[in-house]
Amino acid sequence: MRVAKLLTLAAVVPLFPAAAADILFGGTAQVRLGYADNPFLDPNSRGGSVQVGGTIAPQLTRTTALGQTVLSGTYDRQQYLTHYDFSDSIAADLRHSQRFSERLQGSFHAGYQNSLNAFLGGNLNRSIIDQTSANQSPGDLLTTGQRTKTLTGDTTFNWIPTERDSLSFGGNVSRATYGGARNGLTASNYTAYGANVSYMRAFGARTKVGLQFVASHTDSGLYGTSTSYQPNVVLQQQLSQVWSFNGSVGGIFQTTGFPLRRSSHSLGFNASLCGIYPRHSVCFTGSRQTAASGIGGLRTDLRFGVQGSYQINQHSRITGGADISNSKSRDFAAIANQKFRQASLDYSHDVTQRISVGFGGRYQWRDYQISGKARALSGTINLSARFGRTQ
Repeated sequence: MRVAKLLTLAAVVPLFPAAAADILFGGTAQVRLGYADNPFLDPNSRGGSVQVGGTIAPQLTRTTALGQTVLSGTYDRQQYLTHYDFSDSIAADLRHSQRFSERLQGSFHAGYQNSLNAFLGGNLNRSIIDQTSANQSPGDLLTTGQRTKTLTGDTTFNWIPTERDSLSFGGNVSRATYGGARNGLTASNYTAYGANVSYMRAFGARTKVGLQFVASHTDSGLYGTSTSYQPNVVLQQQLSQVWSFNGSVGGIFQTTGFPLRRSSHSLGFNASLCGIYPRHSVCFTGSRQTAASGIGGLRTDLRFGVQGSYQINQHSRITGGADISNSKSRDFAAIANQKFRQASLDYSHDVTQRISVGFGGRYQWRDYQISGKARALSGTINLSARFGRTQ
C-alpha cells in the first residue's frame, strides 16, 4: 500500500502546480461480442464459448514548455458464457519526460498491472511504434495464464554533448508476483534490477552507430539469483524517406543459480525494418533477448514478427500482423520450453468523429512441450467510443 500511495502522490504532484500547463483528459471505451474456441490455450480444450468483453482506457496529460506528464489506466474484461470463467487486466501507468537544458533530457516511468490474460495481446491493437520500441519488455510466455501482478519503475537520461554525439544511461526495477497457474508450471515471485548505458555517433544525416551495454540481476524466491550482461553494437539507418532500420547485435552472458550455479554465453540481437507510407505502413521485427521470468529466474526469447496497417479511406482502416516466439529457461528447458504462434486481423470504420465499429479475428497456437499442444480461435464485433480530449 505504501508503494501505491507513493505512486499516486508522484502522479498528482507534477500534474497540477502550474497554471501555464496545458491539461487534457480523454480516452477510449470499447464493448465486444463474439465467439472464442479454447481461449486459455488449454491442451485439453473444453470447446467454444460466446464471449462478451469491454475495455475502458482513460488518460490525463499535462504539457508544459519543458516537459510532459501522462497518467493513464486500463481495465479490460472478457467474460465467457460457457465452459470458461473470465480473463481480466487492470493497469496504471505514469510517465514523465523533462528537458533540463538544450543538451540534457530525462524521463521517468512507473507502472502497475494485475492481469489474468487468456489471449496474449488481448483485443487491443498494438501499434507499429510499440513493436519497435527499444524499451519494450516482451511478455513472459512461460507464465502466461497465471494471475500476475507486476510493479515496475525505470528512468533514463539522454545527454547530447555535441551535434554528432549522444549518451544515454538509465536504470530499472520490477517486482512480479503470481497466483494460480493454468499451465501446470509453478512460477516464483521475483525482483529484477537493471542498468543500461549507450553511446551513439552520427555519420551524416542518415546513419548513427554506437555501443550499448545492458546488465540485469534477478532475485527469485524459488530459483535463486541470476545475472545477465549484454554488450551490443547498434546501428540506426534511415534508408529512404519511407524506410528505416534500427538494430543491435552482441553477446548474452548469463549466470544462473539453480539447481547448480553455472555460466553460459550466446548471441543476442534486436532489429526492426519499418516502412511508413501515406496510406499504409509495415514493420518487420526480430530479436533474441534475455529477460527475467517466474520460471527459472531467467528466460531467453527468440521472436520474429510483422505488423501492418492500411488506410482504406478517410474513415476505414485495416490492421494485422503475425508473430513467432520461442521462449525457454536454460536450466529448465525440459519443462519450460514453449513455442507460440499468433496471427490477427482487425477492421474498423469511423461512424462519427468519436464512434467507430469494426470486427476482428485472432488465431493462436502454443506448444507446451511436456503437456501437449493447443490452438485458439476468436472473432468479435466491436463498438468503440472516444471521450474527452487527448490532443
